[in-house]
Amino acid sequence: MSVEYREDRKKWGYRFYLAGKCYKKYACETKTAAKQAEEEAKVEARKNPGLQPTALVKAAGAYLIESAERGRSKWRIDGLHYNFKAHIIPYFGEATLITDITPKQVENFIADLKRKGLMNKTVKNIIIDLRAMFYWTMESRDDGGPGLLDKNPVTKKVAKLIGSIKAVKKAINPKWFDIAAAAIKNRRDRAWFDVTRYLGMRLDESNRLQWSDIDWRVGKVRIPGTKTPEAEGWFASCSRSFGDSERSV
Repeated sequence: MSVEYREDRKKWGYRFYLAGKCYKKYACETKTAAKQAEEEAKVEARKNPGLQPTALVKAAGAYLIESAERGRSKWRIDGLHYNFKAHIIPYFGEATLITDITPKQVENFIADLKRKGLMNKTVKNIIIDLRAMFYWTMESRDDGGPGLLDKNPVTKKVAKLIGSIKAVKKAINPKWFDIAAAAIKNRRDRAWFDVTRYLGMRLDESNRLQWSDIDWRVGKVRIPGTKTPEAEGWFASCSRSFGDSERSV
């Protein structure tokens, strides 16, 4: 229904789509007034069709509407809307025809995003959305006609320019462990902390550690498996290997 009442604004208004663009306004006191305003807005919109259907802002709007109609989740639609509004459309321009966008321009777009300091993972998500829109414009129309594009300018070669999206964690300074240990006043807690940090144990492993798990004669510590007996491990006190299920310290 195009005419509706907004409870949050306490106003009547309208919302309709024309040529891939959404027109909406909620400022009327009555439903009748909102219906009249909608009719006037439709007449005005038809008089001023504005940008061509192949303009980027038009194609992006139509793609978002189609994505919603195909049942994509709200968070996905919101993500698409944000990436187009915040990054893609401001860079290429609203009136830029999608048929004029080249792989070289997409390369420059990626470089611009990286210069802004965006993480490679974020850049990849933006480029995925851009590529998906282009693939959508390549689909055949409902009337059987050809799509708006023949080739997608976001090629695999271009996408490789994004780089690795694997996060690189900073190395831990060993001195931080000494500082943390010095702050522990309880001797039992300090012992637990030292065993954990010097043997490299996980939290659940150290919590299950028993005196019977320590073999003082050969200098080994047994860590029971978390799920199956085969998953148990041994910590050795020297660097020589004791098998695949052992860790050396």
